[in-house]
Parts: sequence; structure tokens; C-alpha cells
Amino acid sequence: MLALLLTLVGAIGLVWLGRTAARLAHCHRQVTRAWEQFDVLVCQRNALLPQALTELAIPPARRAGLDTVLAAQESARRHGDPPQLATAERDLRKNWDLLVEEFGESNRDHSGVRRIEALDAAITDAIRRYNAALGAYRSLCRTPPGVLVARLTARGSYAPLEPSHQRERAH
Repeated sequence: MLALLLTLVGAIGLVWLGRTAARLAHCHRQVTRAWEQFDVLVCQRNALLPQALTELAIPPARRAGLDTVLAAQESARRHGDPPQLATAERDLRKNWDLLVEEFGESNRDHSGVRRIEALDAAITDAIRRYNAALGAYRSLCRTPPGVLVARLTARGSYAPLEPSHQRERAH
């Protein structure tokens, strides 16, 4: 009887750990997907920036700050450094906003400017989705079975992308 009870308790424990491992893997996939979506949007927007500045005939001297920040952001993105990426994203948007303020009304309606602003909004949403997925993942990792499973599976460490611009904080 005792052997049956111990076997039952052991089976329940394994099922419990298995379910926790499955939930942790699901949360990890959500974090990974959210990061990939964010990364794709940033790549699309960053590819459009130089093209739009060229089409708008912004002189190289005036866009030097944006080009420098763009290079810093690309480096942080490639290295998967969320804190540096958030800082670079904030600086990039600040530089872009300054350039947009200098545009005439006709240039603000330029298709490249509208696409960049639409991608900025999508990036803001992607940041929110990534942070939400990361919060759920971290929350599960803090539970007793989650700690055990997370240590056994050695999932990567992630950092949130803090709101980096007034647009993220406003929503």
C-alpha cells in the first residue's frame, strides 16, 4: 500500500513538473515571438529612415545625429542588449521627431514619413507585447516549480524594454 501511495505521489509530482515545464516553454515561445516581431518592425523602420531622409533632401550635416543613433541602435539590436536598445530607440525617436518638426507640412504627408510613423506605432505595440510576455514568463519562473524547471532547462535571460519615449508612456 505504501509503495502504491509513493508511486501515486511521484506520478502526480512528475505530472505537475511536466505541466509547469510545458507552461514555461509556452511562455518562453511567446517572449521569443514578441522579440522577433519587434526586431522585424525595427529592421523595416530602420531601412526606411535613410531612404526617407534622402527623398526629403535632408542635408547630411543635419541628419548626422540620426545616422549615429541609428548605427548605435542596430549594434544594440544585433547584440540583443535590451537596455541599450531602449536607450538607442529613445534617442532615435527624439532625433526623428526633431527632424519631423523641421519638415514643412507637405513633407509630413510624404509617404515615407507616414510609413515610418506607422512603424513607430507598431513598434510601440510590439514593445508592450514583449514586456507583457516577459512579465508572464518571469512570473512563472518565480513559482516554486517554475524555479526548478527554469534552472533545469536553462532558459535565456531577458530584460524588459522599458518605455523609451513619451509615446510608450502615454498609452
